[in-house]
Amino acid sequence: MTLLDTSSSDEKRHFKIPNLPDEFLEIEFLNDNDGEIMEIQQSCPFAISTVTPECIINARRLTYGDDIKETYSVELSNKFSSYKPGDTIGILTETRQQDINVLFSHLGIKSLAERKIKVLKKLNSNKNNHLDFPYIDKVTTLNTIFKSCVDIYSSPRKLLIRVLSNYTKDENEKMKLEKLCSIEGSKFYTATILEKKMTFLDFILMFKTCCPPIPRLLENLPKLLPRPYSIASSPLASENKIKLIFSVTKMPNTTLCEGLCTGMLKSIINKGHIEESSLKFFFRKSNGFNLPEDNVPLILIGPGTGIAPFLGFLEHRKLQEIYGTIWLFYGCRYRARDFLFEEELNEFVNSGILTRLIVAFSRECDANAKYVQDNLKRYGKEIMDLIFNENAVIYVCGDAKRMGKDIQNTFVELFEHHQGVTNKAAINIVKQLQKDKRYLQDLWM
Repeated sequence: MTLLDTSSSDEKRHFKIPNLPDEFLEIEFLNDNDGEIMEIQQSCPFAISTVTPECIINARRLTYGDDIKETYSVELSNKFSSYKPGDTIGILTETRQQDINVLFSHLGIKSLAERKIKVLKKLNSNKNNHLDFPYIDKVTTLNTIFKSCVDIYSSPRKLLIRVLSNYTKDENEKMKLEKLCSIEGSKFYTATILEKKMTFLDFILMFKTCCPPIPRLLENLPKLLPRPYSIASSPLASENKIKLIFSVTKMPNTTLCEGLCTGMLKSIINKGHIEESSLKFFFRKSNGFNLPEDNVPLILIGPGTGIAPFLGFLEHRKLQEIYGTIWLFYGCRYRARDFLFEEELNEFVNSGILTRLIVAFSRECDANAKYVQDNLKRYGKEIMDLIFNENAVIYVCGDAKRMGKDIQNTFVELFEHHQGVTNKAAINIVKQLQKDKRYLQDLWM
């Protein structure tokens, strides 16, 4: 059954749907001589620097193969800001022009894409939502707004679907939209939208008679936000450049096919002449995920590209000539194909910067451990000694949905087993470590 197939139970049911959200924006179309089009700055949460266009100094592909993630290393110039190991930057992205064209064609507004407009707050509205929109009261165009400010690649939320249902003529389409945003349709919404990571663009194109006014979309679509990336280098090596590591996000069931930012980075790299390309980015406020200034023992946990900030940690310690106990738990699929920076990590071991390098290989038949969690359990006794007798700090970097939770649950198990405490007490130990800034996380969705 497809999303638009109708079942007999749907035909008879009246769904409990949310109330329509209030309208608070309107669009004024201007004449060609009504002012100059103004530059619009994309929202930059947690920014501690200005947005700067910087050159790509070099880039290289790190992995090859159908069953492993396509991963790259990139170096960017950095002329204006200082940073610390563990800091992050936000890379600005743009909506692809071909996707804007498809959306505008569906909405019947392609001819209006470059008309001068102003987006205004409605006079009778007391909402302050508009304050977050960088294009309010500015001379701009619909194309500019959708290119820089509106996220059409996120999954549609229920309130947005409720709005769409109000502007859909076909009764079958309207009923499906009402089901998706209803209380009764929660499982249907999860299975068809969230689990499939369906984008708003792909979603609205399925509903041929759905044609909402642009102000309603601007009110309810999320903002297009910069993508955060961990810096994988030390400023002591060169403060004038930073290194990033990224894997290309695959989105096979969508128009986009690949993540917006990682797909953009890949495209720039594969076109060649990277020295002629530039990226706009800014430095983000630190969340505390930084290297301690003393030689306190460290337990670093980062599978895949989660190793990025730890490369900066280790490089920094080497250049500082600070030697202390550091254990790194890393994970990948194959030793020979996606063990990122194997040579560099072994050099850190040989030079005494890295005390233990413990790697799990999830697809190797003879591997002692499949996942990072397996190795944490394997070395549980030593880890307990580092935490409780040497005041070690734990750093976890990686995926928030699974990896971050799995690692935290593993520590709860370790505390239960080795400290002889209850599950509740073990959970409280983790919470206390987090409160004391001895269990730090840099997680992404």
